[in-house]
Amino acid sequence: MTFARLSADGSTVIHESDNWQGRFPVTDLPRWIAFYKRLRDRKGGRYRASYADDVAALEAIRRRLSAAQNRNDRETERTT
Repeated sequence: MTFARLSADGSTVIHESDNWQGRFPVTDLPRWIAFYKRLRDRKGGRYRASYADDVAALEAIRRRLSAAQNRNDRETERTT
């Protein structure tokens, strides 16, 4: 199983499984999602089972960041 979470300060994505862990800046998230989608979809989807969890975990982080940004935008609109 693969997981992804944000660092305490929200600037780093921590992407991990039982056997490894990787870290990268939040700004690189779209690039990593695209990378894992390419791995998942190569050879007609033969590797889907190997990389589907990675894509899902990273996309969940992207949705979380997007929701937080939308909340911040609404807060800004209310205070201006």
